[in-house]
Amino acid sequence: MNFLSVIEKQSCMINQEITNRGRSQVDKKKSNSQLISIARDESIKNEKPDISQNSNICIVCYERGPNAVFMNCGHGGTCYQCAIDIWKQKTECYLCRDKIIYILKVDLDERLGDLFKVVSTTQMINQFNK
Repeated sequence: MNFLSVIEKQSCMINQEITNRGRSQVDKKKSNSQLISIARDESIKNEKPDISQNSNICIVCYERGPNAVFMNCGHGGTCYQCAIDIWKQKTECYLCRDKIIYILKVDLDERLGDLFKVVSTTQMINQFNK
């Protein structure tokens, strides 16, 4: 075997090794990309709706509009049904722990600036008040 044959053979082996490593790197990148895509899809599925102050969804059930206000503290963010359930269970505001005296049900569509139209006022009878 002459020197040139040895060099060509080694060069061929090196090229093959580089090709194999390149394929391996590409496979790893594809695998990582697939994992990232799967994780992103799972994250989107598990993502809760936006419940910021400007949100139009109940922070308890995520189904209805936040049309209830606890009085006297004035906190809201829940729908009327969830507000009643909270009141029956704890008799206090979930945010500030003030005693709930009554619940206002408001119409989210009728407002004047920051003021909403009150549709009804609900007060508990003594059997639920603790």
